[in-house]
Amino acid sequence: MKHVLVIAALAAFTTVAQAQVEKYVKPTPYATSAQEQAKQQEKASARLSEKLMAEKKKRAECRAEAKAQKIPMMKRIAFVRDCVKR
Repeated sequence: MKHVLVIAALAAFTTVAQAQVEKYVKPTPYATSAQEQAKQQEKASARLSEKLMAEKKKRAECRAEAKAQKIPMMKRIAFVRDCVKR
């Protein structure tokens, strides 16, 4: 019986302590404005499109190389995959 009371008291104490800790946590203000976020997203989008265009160019070069070597169609897929990874 005493064990049950001790466990209940510990449970109540931990919930009260957690509530007090959460009470004193300061909320963080917004780091950037909406305009700054839009600029950051635009820059990230530009970097992504540059990266995608570079990958597309590399893939086209690898396809042309595979075609020049007259690699069969099923092996060409693996060749292009490996070529792009290089």
